[in-house]
Amino acid sequence: MRISEREHTFESFISELAETGVEPGERLRVVCYVSNKGDWKEESLETPSLANLFASNGIEIKELGEVKKLVAHYRDAKTSQTIAVTYFAFLHRETRLLMCFTIAAKSDVEQTLDKIVERNPGLYYAFITPSTLMKIETMLLAAHPGTFIRYFSARRNKQFALKSEIRPEYERTVEYHGNDGKNVLEELKHAYGVAPRSIHFEIPDYAIYQIHSVGQLTISKGENDARRYLLEIADYAMKDTLLSRKAIESADFKLIPIETERKVLLFPKLKPWQIRFGTPLDIKEGENLVEILRESQFDIFNHILAQGSLRLNGMITDRLKNTIFTVDANAERMVIAPMQEVTFDSFLRFYQVIVENFDPNAVCEIFE
Repeated sequence: MRISEREHTFESFISELAETGVEPGERLRVVCYVSNKGDWKEESLETPSLANLFASNGIEIKELGEVKKLVAHYRDAKTSQTIAVTYFAFLHRETRLLMCFTIAAKSDVEQTLDKIVERNPGLYYAFITPSTLMKIETMLLAAHPGTFIRYFSARRNKQFALKSEIRPEYERTVEYHGNDGKNVLEELKHAYGVAPRSIHFEIPDYAIYQIHSVGQLTISKGENDARRYLLEIADYAMKDTLLSRKAIESADFKLIPIETERKVLLFPKLKPWQIRFGTPLDIKEGENLVEILRESQFDIFNHILAQGSLRLNGMITDRLKNTIFTVDANAERMVIAPMQEVTFDSFLRFYQVIVENFDPNAVCEIFE
């Protein structure tokens, strides 16, 4: 990957990247994260600036105008060699979307940027749901009717609320290679209740695009226009992600001072958000949901799971992000309310866990 180290606008960077930035045989990858910051140097009481966060985790940062060159390092467990991983990063001020361009492999990303995201507040994967993956297919087919799915990976958790006609009690992971991937994926979704995690779309004589649920988009076998089109696909995919974050960020926690004769009392004022399930839940699925949350490092305390018409409520702690919030669910939806100041990433992780392990068709909504 060859990018001149000069002052860039985002537009000049993309032009150079598309025209001469990628060598033959290299695969361009866009790694997307959502942030609570719109500026590299912006700080808050809860979280450091992105510049300080990356620097404190050993990432070298070089200013290239609107683009930053990031160089991360990690030690390879097999060879004990130190591996350098280079990114060119752009932070969108309005959407607070961080896009990192690289030719590194997915495993390199997991060893560098992903490790920072997993243990720090204010930054998270730009999670792409199975529903959005299928929307991307529809978009590509409309623009390029010859598009076909040449590979996909899909998964079923045994606690999935998504129905399966054949042996629903089994967990499944499916990887499929073949030019009839679109038909096979639909057949497997119906018969075996799997949900896609990664899809490779091929547009004949143009490019191959790989979209993964963790917010990574890759292009291979594509030239200038095809590389620019990767950004259009990313923008389309991120619309749903940003809508989910908007719903999550509508939640609020405030302490309201009330004066009495003797002292000032602080009362919490909560504004929740909600997750709407793809299909109504029964009591067994409610039990499965509690189990999944615990397996994903969400501890639920003092919860009540009522028989008959499903009712589940309790207090949850996120062990990874050190946050506390409450949930109140019925068969159709779950209402989530913060018990403290909570950065969006803990809630987005909560939503991701539910979609990936329980209900692939669940959606984030502003609480009405």
